[in-house]
Amino acid sequence: MSANDISELMRQGIAAARAGDKQAARAAFEQAVELDEENEKAWFWLASVLEDEAEKRLALNTVLHLNPENERARKALELIEVRQQADEPGADEVIPGVSRRTLTLLIVGAAVVVLALLALLLVSSINNSMAVANVNATNTAVQQLVINIENTEAAQALALQQTQAAETPTRSLRDLAATLPPTFTPTAAPTVLPTAEPLPFPTGLSGKIAVWAGRDVDVNGYLPVGTLSLTDGSFTRIGEQEGLDISMAANGERVVYTRFQPAVFTTLIEIVNVNGTSPAALEASTLFDPKMPDLSPDGSQVAFVAREANQPTDHIYVTTTPDEASAGDITPRRLTPDDASYADPEFSPDGLRLVAVRDNVNEADAGADVVVLDIASGATFPITNDRGAYIESAPSWSPDGLQIAYAAAPASEPNNHDIALRFAAGTSSVDLIARDPADDILPAFSPDGRYIAFSSNRGGNYDVYVYDQMTQELFQLTNTPDEDEFVGSWR
Repeated sequence: MSANDISELMRQGIAAARAGDKQAARAAFEQAVELDEENEKAWFWLASVLEDEAEKRLALNTVLHLNPENERARKALELIEVRQQADEPGADEVIPGVSRRTLTLLIVGAAVVVLALLALLLVSSINNSMAVANVNATNTAVQQLVINIENTEAAQALALQQTQAAETPTRSLRDLAATLPPTFTPTAAPTVLPTAEPLPFPTGLSGKIAVWAGRDVDVNGYLPVGTLSLTDGSFTRIGEQEGLDISMAANGERVVYTRFQPAVFTTLIEIVNVNGTSPAALEASTLFDPKMPDLSPDGSQVAFVAREANQPTDHIYVTTTPDEASAGDITPRRLTPDDASYADPEFSPDGLRLVAVRDNVNEADAGADVVVLDIASGATFPITNDRGAYIESAPSWSPDGLQIAYAAAPASEPNNHDIALRFAAGTSSVDLIARDPADDILPAFSPDGRYIAFSSNRGGNYDVYVYDQMTQELFQLTNTPDEDEFVGSWR
């Protein structure tokens, strides 16, 4: 298999990991490391989805064997040791009067050699249950040599996510969805993605576009967050953290985004000023993997996606922002009442509704469709009805609340999204903009509703393009080889 095949496996694995499908993610990453045993990124992502801590430790040690400077892997490995020591009182004293740290200093060279051999062994043994058992037994002996880690902050963070939220009734969209118009047929993806010539730079635009952008130097799938200048396309970073799914308040002063916590392989939702000051974490300690946040137009609420304890699907929650905590309850309220899985919520301009993607994973005709939810009642209205035939993502409202733009791809070509446009009433046929064999994703309307910005890899990497609905012209805002820019919102 070629480098393109490995790249596709990585793309599939990362998408599955972010969707919570660890089994599919593991299968993809295992194939990737079997094809390329020195793929640092594949080993790191494999470690993130492995359930067995011995296997996870071996994968992380492989990362460090390939790149001793990878601090993400080192911190994750330290966290495993902290958790084990918390479960084994007195384990720090290996021999009476001799601490683990002292013993390790004497034989650290031998330990490094053993770990390197175990890392090479993992490639051939990870799918063989008997081999894994042998590796686990050997690794148990090796882990007695590891330095005692005294900083337990990361382990304590895991203890915050323990309480299960209350169950709510279910509802079905089958009857409403049957009345919707048919969808479209996107373009077929080429075997090799063409490298297009840069398009003209847009002029006369106003506002700021919030993005996550840059080069994935930490091989964790997350990028710096910030804003793009509409004058020259330059990127201004917000803070020092990495994340994705950034949303900007209507006044352009605050943003909310999914922040990656590398030490615990999980996420939190952070709100921060555009100049990087006054960061505040959203209160969601009873929920798992909070992500995909969106600020209400007045900045008082946040909608986001998360899982409850022992639940397999993601649901939409709405809560008060930390800035407004004194004015009301900050406990997240679950908005979606059924057992489907939800993604990509965005507030309507009047703040009364949300548009999102609903995947009816527990029904026979499972598939993702765009829906509108009423925040007060929880009532749901479908916008698309193609079920599993097409993959929809990242729906976005027009400023007047009349249109919804989203990305859609046929299930047989999941990396060939086109930007689709419908009326929010759900009664119109679909219009396609910027239809192209490349992957066009993450649409966002300009403040005046005339333009739609989106990310596309038609030039090789993901750049930001701008479509003029009035003239039907397409422009290119960024052109950064070897870096990516992903659109969050336009204010």
